[in-house]
Amino acid sequence: MRKTLLLLLFLPAGSLWAQQADSVMEYLQEQDYPRAIAYQQAHSDTNNIKQQSLLAYTFYQSGNNNEAIKTYQRVLTLDSNNVSAHQYIANICLAKHADILAIPHLRRIAALRPQNSIVIRQLGFALLDNDQTEEGRALLLQAYTMNPDDPKTVNRLADERIGQEMYIAADSILNACLQKDSTRFYLIGTAIRAKYFLKNYKDCLALGKYLMAHAVVLPGAMSYVTAASLALKEYQYCIDINTYLENHNSPSEQIMYYAALAQTKLKHYEESNQLLNACIDLARSKNLPDYYAAMAANDEELKMYKTAIANMDTAYYLGRAPMHLYSIGRMYDVNMKNAVVAKRYYKRYLQEGDSTDKQEAMIYKYLKETYFTTK
Repeated sequence: MRKTLLLLLFLPAGSLWAQQADSVMEYLQEQDYPRAIAYQQAHSDTNNIKQQSLLAYTFYQSGNNNEAIKTYQRVLTLDSNNVSAHQYIANICLAKHADILAIPHLRRIAALRPQNSIVIRQLGFALLDNDQTEEGRALLLQAYTMNPDDPKTVNRLADERIGQEMYIAADSILNACLQKDSTRFYLIGTAIRAKYFLKNYKDCLALGKYLMAHAVVLPGAMSYVTAASLALKEYQYCIDINTYLENHNSPSEQIMYYAALAQTKLKHYEESNQLLNACIDLARSKNLPDYYAAMAANDEELKMYKTAIANMDTAYYLGRAPMHLYSIGRMYDVNMKNAVVAKRYYKRYLQEGDSTDKQEAMIYKYLKETYFTTK
């Protein structure tokens, strides 16, 4: 409403519009936009920039973005350098994810306000989101140089550096900002990613614990913390992260899976299976084979061989990975002592597997030499 007040203060004092400005204000304050629009359309001068700007703003406030854009474009025909009109049109386009339509208006604002880092940042963001990467990154760096303490600029620049595999640069940018203000938790989330890719797993854990201590829930960032925990063999912390997210009603399929692997490392096979079953409930189809295969491994350790084979068979059915056939054959061979059925699965594996794969070459060699003759 402050912008509305300012606009009304600058209306021509001698006009009918100015004399009845109180009526416009009353409609706007009550958010009675239909009456405010009707009044302005009846009394405003189509050649008056301030009046047309107020009408456009009223359309914007009412949610009628199409009319808002049309009216702001009318303002631009009267004044092509009207920053407010350019900005509102850009905002509407960005909200609709129509970045390509917003960019010309943002460029004009940047030309008119070249010393404004926020303007430069906004244009850089739009270009990056529209796959104009080179120019977008250049503007983002320019905005950062102008104001290195702007957290939005820092976060996006660091994210771009991570995408370029410039992990040290990303880490340095984030550390400098976080040293001044550690309450920007989304920056900590990005910092966790940078430290993970730098294999600085201990700092990942420290930042993860900081987020948890402040009751911050960032499942994406915590997935990297969980992976770092596994790498450091901090299995209980890995499980604790999953519990923390569940308690905050933000379960993560990936973190739950990592927690299941941690339970397996601790030889808590039944607890691992409980988590894996929960993963299956949350999973997308592309991840299901891994979960069933992991459950099969746990069942084998529990000497539940039939269940293990059934789960591995499900994993193969869902993902068609030949190694699952070999695993079934091995369980029949080693655990069930059923060489006939084992050989059947081994043969299917040899038919579907990849003999050129380095990891599978030894298996191929062993199976052919032990069970099959090469003609």
